[in-house]
Amino acid sequence: MLRTLAAIVAAAGLACAAAPAAEQTHTIPPEVTVAGLLVGGLSAEPARTAIEAAFARPITVVYGNRQSTIDPAQLRARIDIDAALGSALTATPRSAIALPVTYSRTRVAQVVAALAQRVDRPALAARVIGATPAGPEFTPAKPGLAVDVQAMQAALGQLLGDGTRVPLQL
Repeated sequence: MLRTLAAIVAAAGLACAAAPAAEQTHTIPPEVTVAGLLVGGLSAEPARTAIEAAFARPITVVYGNRQSTIDPAQLRARIDIDAALGSALTATPRSAIALPVTYSRTRVAQVVAALAQRVDRPALAARVIGATPAGPEFTPAKPGLAVDVQAMQAALGQLLGDGTRVPLQL
């Protein structure tokens, strides 16, 4: 009886020790990227955390010596992380997986319009300020500056789908 009890306890201990090893965690194949982020070698949850953190970071817009940041939530950006992770888990090594992103084009247009309002300035023509025996004297002309609104909206849309968050030059 004592031997039988010892054998049952030993078998139960071995079964418990072997159970976690019996279930393999699926990992993303090596060198797979999702929207530019390396997630190869990770299982789904650590990859999800890394992707969510990358896409929560703000977009930096640089113009001259000034910069501005735009929070993706301000643009109502949403990512379909489940679709991207499903593709990444079944991908071949060194695959580049796109991350489906949706955002409000209206909000992007409003943000770009606000940036343009802060940055745009009209050109100033040269003006005659006097004359000398050699001829008229002028103030120098100054070039204007205008944001290319369509290009900026397209660039923001592209950066929303890129997890690297490279600064955007205005």
